[in-house]
Amino acid sequence: MAYRSIDFEHCLRRYQGASCHRCEMICPNKVIHDGQIDEPLCDDCGLCTAVCPMGAVRAQVDYEELFVRIEQMEEPLLVCKKTSSSGLPCLGVLTRHILWGLASRRPLRIDCSRCASCRPAVAKWLTQEMAACSEALALCGKPPIRCVPTEPRETEAAVSRRAFFRVLFQAAGREIEAIAKSESGVMYAFLPQNLLARQAVNPAEMASLLVGIEVGDACDGCRLCEKICPHQSLQIVPTEEGAVLSFRVERCTSCGLCQGNCPKYALKIHPVFDGKNRFMIRMVEKETTQNHNENHFFLQRG
Repeated sequence: MAYRSIDFEHCLRRYQGASCHRCEMICPNKVIHDGQIDEPLCDDCGLCTAVCPMGAVRAQVDYEELFVRIEQMEEPLLVCKKTSSSGLPCLGVLTRHILWGLASRRPLRIDCSRCASCRPAVAKWLTQEMAACSEALALCGKPPIRCVPTEPRETEAAVSRRAFFRVLFQAAGREIEAIAKSESGVMYAFLPQNLLARQAVNPAEMASLLVGIEVGDACDGCRLCEKICPHQSLQIVPTEEGAVLSFRVERCTSCGLCQGNCPKYALKIHPVFDGKNRFMIRMVEKETTQNHNENHFFLQRG
């Protein structure tokens, strides 16, 4: 069974006004072409999952479950399966958003000591994402991410017989569970921003890790951006002062659907969040007749 596959029904390239080749560009083995993964050549590094803005890459591992488990650790430690059978398949799936979600709450450690020799592309990606996250953490007075080598395991002589078998059975149980999942044929979707949405993070603290938007005067409140946003990042709400476009920045993946489909070209995405997430807009009343449908917008898919 394949390590990963792409659900083309959710791929960004299915939508009008959007073009995306992020998974193809980042794949170190160049095994992704036209939305398809050459399964026998995939090494399960997870980089395609990390960069997909739609969560369209499916994997054998349930990352949501794994990260919930890591969040609950007293001293979170990120490792790959070469270090621990309960670790991630590969650390390539980690993004600055995932790292922030874990490191902003309590000090985070990561063992990436094998990455450079095992998968250089993953090592390069991790260096970039960890640096960005640590910089944001420093601005908030939070401890940076610590890179720690694998700690040597205790020798059998230092472990009691009962403890040894307890650890052995736990490890065996996890392996059996992993094998059962892989053979079941179930593939899981994962979107890194879901971790931030679940934690209700403060966007102001991690502004350098998020994108921003600009809404121009040409906006007439047609609500198309609100309707087509796949992650519910945009919402038009009435206030006493008038209509406001609310931007839930922690949910935005910079997919570009809002910008690419705005009929007035009034919305633009910026690479860094400037702290602005509420925009006053003017709602234009438009004439409607039985045969007049120019104000009805639909998200077309290929």
